[in-house]
Amino acid sequence: MHILFGERKVVEMLDKINSKKGMLAVFVIFLIPGIPKDLCTYAAGISEMHIKPFLILSLIGRSPGMMCSIAIGRQIMHGNYHSAIIIAVIVVILFLIGVIFRDKVFKAFDAAYDKLIGM
Repeated sequence: MHILFGERKVVEMLDKINSKKGMLAVFVIFLIPGIPKDLCTYAAGISEMHIKPFLILSLIGRSPGMMCSIAIGRQIMHGNYHSAIIIAVIVVILFLIGVIFRDKVFKAFDAAYDKLIGM
């Protein structure tokens, strides 16, 4: 990993993943479609994060983006451009709601972290 990504990037990612906010960071990285997830996945493998929380975060984080991408692609394929735009607008609105209520989201992740670590 150090050769592929560089020492600094690997150390930064490990510091983030090993912190209490690490689960939130991993979730957000998986939630945002289109960004590279390789470094995060590799770093999680050598971090202190347990496999079960990582798999849960990966599944939950990747699913919405995949479903929306599939739905938008299907609508475009069938010529339903209005439906594709509506789906995209809904996604943007949900994103904005998440940004506005981020403090509550952070608290929920802290509670989830404590619960998952207790597994």
